Amino acid sequence: MHRTWLPSLIVLIAVSACGYRPVRFADAPAATRARDDLPVDMPAPIAIDPRMQLAEVYMRRPVLDALDASEFPDAGDVNALDEVVASSWFTPDSGRLRTLGGYARHEPEPPLSVVSTGADGAPTEVRDARGNLFVLRLDRPDRPEMTTASEAIASRLLWSFGYSTPEAHVIELRRRDLQGTPRAVAWLGGKESVRACAIHRPDGVDLGPTPSAMTRSDDPNDRVPHRDRRTLRALAVMGAWLEMPQVGTRLTRDYYVGAQGCGHVRHLLVGLDGALGASRVPAPRRADELRADAGPRPVANLYTLGFAPDPPVTHAQREHPGLGAIDDMVDPKRWSPSLPYEPVDRILPADGYWAARRLLEMSDAALADAVAGGELSDPRAARTLLSILKERRERVARMWFGTVTPLRATDSNPGGLVLHNDAARHGFEDASTWEYTVEYLDHDGAEVAHRHAARPGSPCFELGYPDGILPARIDYLVVRVTGRSLGIERPRAAEFHLVRGRLVGVRH
Repeated sequence: MHRTWLPSLIVLIAVSACGYRPVRFADAPAATRARDDLPVDMPAPIAIDPRMQLAEVYMRRPVLDALDASEFPDAGDVNALDEVVASSWFTPDSGRLRTLGGYARHEPEPPLSVVSTGADGAPTEVRDARGNLFVLRLDRPDRPEMTTASEAIASRLLWSFGYSTPEAHVIELRRRDLQGTPRAVAWLGGKESVRACAIHRPDGVDLGPTPSAMTRSDDPNDRVPHRDRRTLRALAVMGAWLEMPQVGTRLTRDYYVGAQGCGHVRHLLVGLDGALGASRVPAPRRADELRADAGPRPVANLYTLGFAPDPPVTHAQREHPGLGAIDDMVDPKRWSPSLPYEPVDRILPADGYWAARRLLEMSDAALADAVAGGELSDPRAARTLLSILKERRERVARMWFGTVTPLRATDSNPGGLVLHNDAARHGFEDASTWEYTVEYLDHDGAEVAHRHAARPGSPCFELGYPDGILPARIDYLVVRVTGRSLGIERPRAAEFHLVRGRLVGVRH
């Protein structure tokens, strides 16, 4: 007897284990803001030992990842509609995508009092006439304008996207404006001025780098593991777009703002002087000279003891010394940061799709204003960089759109869902080549109507409900849409969850 029912039982268990059960969303408005700015005591500052960091990313983490067979969880800083909410990490203000009008509030006002200098006497920190503190970044002698322009432009682009970045302004550091130390004036030599980038020191107490994996244990507001924050995972998209290999703890930093016990932690992106390919430009050296630093290819230099060849010079570099090693040929699938970074390693298609979609919403005017903020002296260099950024943005977005069914719901009514195909809307693919398989499920994943195919032929369309389906009378309905373009099915479906006809949840 056991021989007859045991195989059937095994098959039944296997089938039930493979059944799809959708997540269920609450019947409530989607959250728009995280309450992570409540008053807390100031957390302890963190210092990261570079040697321990290398051991972590190249030894400990690979071993733990190999032993952990679980899938990466969905991002924890998004709402029911699959959007990142406003928080101390991110500002999803659509106005920023259109204009940079709110960016500049702390441009340095001369005279400038020198606070600190480097070993060569060059000023590294100054305080302006209003008391604001600025860190100064200078250009390399062999690459005029590259470092200063990269910092100023990247700061504006990341701010426009929604991140918090310290203001960075290109200035002329004039002899007559410097006060406080003859050493800094003497450093100028016979020059009356030197180009610099003045980066406003963020308000608050510097708490050190943002931990890459887990939360700060002494910050009650910090409730989402950092490796599972979409805002940090999306740095894979931004890094590829801006040719910014320093993505990681060198880029992320925490500040405690407010009086002790009444403030909270803010999370910023800093140290952007290596963006736009600037960190990929090696310092000049002889062909037989051993590299003294990590160089633009740190991993290759580690394995070759410093003899790895420098990356090839791009056309933009040859034509415009003010630009870094950046061109329009980017492969987002192959791009990676110079050091492994856990949030980037855990990016999911939904995270990449969200970031790519927001990237395309950034207006051309905002892009142009950001490039203008770099104050490149050659207008051709500015036009070249703007063209490169637009082309790279399209290539990055096209790749991430291909990992999901790129549909957004803009309305739900008794007649159906109004959907937009982002890939077709932005001209990446012809809307007439798209067809969709539509499923109607209840909260347990059981079909409540026969699945059917739809071929609307338009980027924006209304997906009507089949006969017998009245969403207003159904407690919970999941409309699951899987796209197919030119015969190739997308690996992930778009899900739209409705409670009595109201859209309450979206998943990609």
